[in-house]
Amino acid sequence: AREHSLRLHFLLQQAFQSLQNNISALRPAYSSSSNAAIQSCFDRLGEDMKTQRGRELPGFVSSQVFAGFIMDLVEGWRGVVDDCRVEVIRCARDVSSRISASLMSGYPELHSLILKITSSLLESTSDHLDSQLEALLQREQDPFTSQEVLLQLVNNIRCSSFDSVLRSVLDEVGDKGDMLAVREMVKIRLGEWYMTRHGVNSTGNQQEMATLIQAYWDIASRRLVDNVCMCVENELSQHLMSELDSRCMLFGVALEDENIQELMCEDPAVSKKREALRARMDMIRRSLDAIQTACAKRS
Repeated sequence: AREHSLRLHFLLQQAFQSLQNNISALRPAYSSSSNAAIQSCFDRLGEDMKTQRGRELPGFVSSQVFAGFIMDLVEGWRGVVDDCRVEVIRCARDVSSRISASLMSGYPELHSLILKITSSLLESTSDHLDSQLEALLQREQDPFTSQEVLLQLVNNIRCSSFDSVLRSVLDEVGDKGDMLAVREMVKIRLGEWYMTRHGVNSTGNQQEMATLIQAYWDIASRRLVDNVCMCVENELSQHLMSELDSRCMLFGVALEDENIQELMCEDPAVSKKREALRARMDMIRRSLDAIQTACAKRS
């Protein structure tokens, strides 16, 4: 139990942490940046909103653009989730093989049988898990969440954006010179930023849509990671263990006496080593008896 390679829970936690890290790495960061990838994605958002312009209600962002971007982002999660599924199945196979080898190293036929049963069960478990994870991804493609939670995250992103812009403006203006001029410059710069960021125009709507997508992405990604982890853990810790126990029990009940003897046939190498150890023990015992006899004669 001290070896991490024999602890499935420990390996699952590593796989879940890797899933979370890989999902977080896909978080969209829309901003007017020198980063070509970010700018390209931001420009694409603007083009899609321009295409859908006039189809949304006045004062509202386009729900079709929002849903389309969320579907694209969810598709980006599919490969990461599938990698997690493959990794947990590999971990379960490795752990079962190591435990079986540790407990049944002297009985190769029984070890081989347990591996065969486990491998067959893991294949069916992988298929069943794949369908469950696919259902989770399909559900995430239809955006849904609590309005209060989404509004809170949107406000957090807005506050963070305002804080970074305020710091940038203050650093640029500095604290030297006439304070009235400094205040006026800060007011002008923040006003320009506000109109760009929250103005009722194409640029402002684009920024608002980017903020909304980022906020919903944070909610949906956390929800997906939690659901994937719970689904995998439930499948492996409950369904897999009980099914493996049931299959081994049914197989053992159906065995004939001659089949049991074949399974319990010991590895010839182990038998040979045992005979050599027995011979050594007999030699040591005879040597001790001879020493005791010699000491008794002298006394």
